[in-house]
Amino acid sequence: MKNRSSQQISREAGETAPPWQWRGALERWAVPALAVAAGFLAGTASPSGGFPVGWVAVYVPLFLALDLLLRRAPAGLRSRALWAKAFACCMTLGILQAAINGAWVVNTAHVFGGLSLPMAHAANLLGYGSLFGVEAFFFLGLPFLMGRRRPRWGFMLLLCWATALQSYIPRFFAWTYGEFLHSSETLVQISDIIGLEGLNVLVLSLHLVLFGWIREVYAPDHTARRTLIGASAAVALLFMGAYVYGSWRITDIDRATARGRPVNLVGIQPNFTLRDLASNPELTHSDRERSLSALIADTEQALARMREKPGAAGTPTLVVWPESVYPGMYFRDVRTRQAVDRWARGHGIHLVLTSITTSRSRTAGELRTRVFGSAIHVSPDGTPPQIYKKITLIPFGERIPLAGVIPGLREFMKSWIPRIAEFDAGEEYAVFDIAPGVRLAPLICFDAIGETVSRGMARNGANLGVVLANLAWFGRTNVSDVFEFIVRLRAIEARMPFLMLSQNGRSMFFDATGRLASRRLGHYEADALTLQVRVPGTGSFFIRHQSWIHGAYALLLAAVLAWGVVRLRRAGRHG
Repeated sequence: MKNRSSQQISREAGETAPPWQWRGALERWAVPALAVAAGFLAGTASPSGGFPVGWVAVYVPLFLALDLLLRRAPAGLRSRALWAKAFACCMTLGILQAAINGAWVVNTAHVFGGLSLPMAHAANLLGYGSLFGVEAFFFLGLPFLMGRRRPRWGFMLLLCWATALQSYIPRFFAWTYGEFLHSSETLVQISDIIGLEGLNVLVLSLHLVLFGWIREVYAPDHTARRTLIGASAAVALLFMGAYVYGSWRITDIDRATARGRPVNLVGIQPNFTLRDLASNPELTHSDRERSLSALIADTEQALARMREKPGAAGTPTLVVWPESVYPGMYFRDVRTRQAVDRWARGHGIHLVLTSITTSRSRTAGELRTRVFGSAIHVSPDGTPPQIYKKITLIPFGERIPLAGVIPGLREFMKSWIPRIAEFDAGEEYAVFDIAPGVRLAPLICFDAIGETVSRGMARNGANLGVVLANLAWFGRTNVSDVFEFIVRLRAIEARMPFLMLSQNGRSMFFDATGRLASRRLGHYEADALTLQVRVPGTGSFFIRHQSWIHGAYALLLAAVLAWGVVRLRRAGRHG
């Protein structure tokens, strides 16, 4: 037998020897490290996270982690441990995302909810974070685990699953994974055809393709590679089409806006204090007392600035007062209401304000008073006010979830959060007639978080929107960034300009392409926006045909599931 060199012996031994100790450690920690990376990307790619281009690969680490779990599980989908570990990965993502972006939850729970700071952080991580984690598992983890043994079917299943079911399943925040595109002005324009849910197809298809190519490095598969090449080409064409459409649509909307109906728009940001509502009043940032005289004085100064602008005369003027600034109940405080009505008629303006309204109803033989947060339109011609009753109530702020189902929950929550309120939700997507061809969608604060209210008002003919907010609840946190990107997407999806107005800031105006078309009023700044805007009134394909588009998503999901059943049966017949 010939003598062999020590290097040759080492190479031969290395081919059959177990992994080196450091390599084994890397493999053991790969899955949790990838879950943490996914959470970090999700947090930093979100509004105010500081890394908006992270949308390109947000969920790639999660898919890699789930794939490694599948490869290590000999029992495949029959392993309970596999499902538990996959769920833990998604929860890690959600909790880390909340840790990065949940400052607004912490501030609200601490300053106004009365929770201690550690408890407020716990509420953020275990409440807000868990919501995102559970959604990530249901919409991403579950279809990934179901489809990874059949790559082509699994690719289609995940896209259709996330897109179709997010259209139908009620959630705390109507967030879609495609909304990570918020920083890509041109690509996001296609949501006026496919809706914000449809943006899932763009983002998740890109993530799946990137995942597939990375997987080819550590688990080469020539059959899967052919599928991957075709999928990559399809995704490239998809993005190219979205970019071409977005570029054309921006130009087209600009032309329509130039021909649109003119409106003088005045938004007041008075910066009144909320100290009397805070559990920790020393942590609120405004001490300006709320009063009608101060509100009218601010408005008259803004109107004077508006009158100095060329072309302002003869154009309808809409004045908007945000949430929590009107001192009293509009219909109950008769003298205050009459003073405001006379003032609006004297200036010849349309005035929109928010107030509490009540109504009496009989339920199960019992007469009860229903309480609503409402937007009210005061017309300059003295016609009866138009009213919109807020539909989307803030959980644990304006309503107690499941209070009518779980005995004792109402009393427990009121003892835990003393300043919790209970309002009734409105039922009608009321819009306000401002001028011929101008109809206003008066969203109140959290109405903008979900897509239901803006879409319902757009279907009822609204072509100009306003979000009447009070973001002082959330302090100097990232909540304005979150609201800003949400309102921007609402403007694009419905193709209507939107005024985002908060009584303590920030406030701004977006045109129908979602671009910022005004200056931003900062936090805790008493100021006003005086804008001459044009309302294009173009509407959007998605709003007009929403039910058909959502139905198409559901049919696609049903077709993909049927395809999978057929393939399983064929595989069973062949042994």
